[in-house]
Amino acid sequence: QVARVCSNQYPASPPPPPRVGLFKLPPAALQPTSLPHSLTRKMAEEEEEVAAVAEAEVAAPDMQPEQTAATTATAMEGAATTATMETAASAAPTENGAVEKPAAEGEEKKPSEAPTAEARPKATAKAVKAKAKAPESGGITNGECCLIVVLVTAMLGAILAILYAVDAPLPWSLIGLGPPEWELSPSTWEAQTAGKEVFVKFYAPWCGHCKAMAKDWDKLHGDYANSTDILIAKVDCIGAGKKLCTEAGVRGFPTLKYGDPSDIKGMSDYKGGRSYKALSEFAAANLGSRCAPDKLDLCTEDEKVEIKRLLSLGPQKLQEMIDEKVAAIKAKEAEFTAVTEDLTAQYNKAQTDKDEAKAKLKEPLGLAKAVMREKNTPTKSPEAAEGTAEL
Repeated sequence: QVARVCSNQYPASPPPPPRVGLFKLPPAALQPTSLPHSLTRKMAEEEEEVAAVAEAEVAAPDMQPEQTAATTATAMEGAATTATMETAASAAPTENGAVEKPAAEGEEKKPSEAPTAEARPKATAKAVKAKAKAPESGGITNGECCLIVVLVTAMLGAILAILYAVDAPLPWSLIGLGPPEWELSPSTWEAQTAGKEVFVKFYAPWCGHCKAMAKDWDKLHGDYANSTDILIAKVDCIGAGKKLCTEAGVRGFPTLKYGDPSDIKGMSDYKGGRSYKALSEFAAANLGSRCAPDKLDLCTEDEKVEIKRLLSLGPQKLQEMIDEKVAAIKAKEAEFTAVTEDLTAQYNKAQTDKDEAKAKLKEPLGLAKAVMREKNTPTKSPEAAEGTAEL
């Protein structure tokens, strides 16, 4: 099809000279003395391109109509380029040794100046290769894609670092960050302890006693992991749970507390052993569902009567009774503190008196001991005996 289009564009040319190989120029045209070195090299590169296109055409002889039209247009554009190259090379010696001069302006083109059948596939090959090398516009390169991935990853990492630093209530344990869910912090205390009675270990990571009981505490937590009314938890007093430890009045590690989590200050201190057996027995006896207005089946008859009496009181009267009880408890605590302080003062005074009396008694006691050692000394020399008598 390309040949038919080109034959209508240019006058007929004489039969081409013998070729060497497929779409190759005559041997004389490839001699180094016939053409300049740069032009010869360029023509040789074009021959390789033509051979590659020929092999592709042999492998896929059928072309779509759109491809045929594009190839035809490319061939027509390449013909003009090839004609310019042949004009530049027309001064090269022919096979007979004669040199053809380029046609002057105004002279009619000779049939030999028309593009030959070899030039057409060359132009087509150049166009096909240029089209194959042309980059597609409007897409994202691999480098840009990698850069976008790196930037997005860095942004997500920075956001996660900020959220972790402010102790955001996120499931950090699912992605391998932060403590487990049952290690509480101010942001998770209410959500994790709602409707449950808690048994909490307040600890410090560097505490030796805390490390010693860690396995037993973890085992106790596993026993109640699926419980709906009991929570075995822990709080890191050096890390995220420092505020909770301050509110609970923790002064040493480990400190174990149990009770109602809504009143962290009023939780009771655990004074028992720290082995798994002691902890398990205490939890079974003191934690869990207890008598309450919504759990009357767990109440004794006396407790049911008391609940009925309390329900009959108005909100204000009930609050006054609660405040009175709380004030009485605080008064007892203050009384205990005063007695303790008085006992401490008495102990300090007794300690001081003891030290002063011992200091006064030690002075003559030292001399008496020295004399006793002197008397128990064996026979002395005359000089020593004379000194003793003089004394």
